[in-house]
Amino acid sequence: PPKIMPFQFLSEYLQEGRRLAVSCQILEGDKPIEFTWLYQSMPISSSSAAGITVRIPDEYSSTLVIDSLTSAHNGEYTCVAENAAGKEHHTALLTVNGQYSSFAIFDFLPDVE
Repeated sequence: PPKIMPFQFLSEYLQEGRRLAVSCQILEGDKPIEFTWLYQSMPISSSSAAGITVRIPDEYSSTLVIDSLTSAHNGEYTCVAENAAGKEHHTALLTVNGQYSSFAIFDFLPDVE
């Protein structure tokens, strides 16, 4: 079966409104290789997922692109690669940070004399 190079989502880049592209690359395995991306174990089709596209730059990789991240994109994404010898998958968790990931609470108290 194809061997997938593990990928992950780096949290410092996962801010709301940013674009995300992650590649599923094959380290070894014979062509043809068929790629499928899953979100929460369900297949992603570009027509059903708003703002999500899947690109196939070459015969050994597939790229998942999210145009503008929101918290609605949080969850597990899986790349499945399959050829005549079998199937392999790799899953990574995506957690989108809000635009204001750190905050402070100010409590104004009256002056006491």
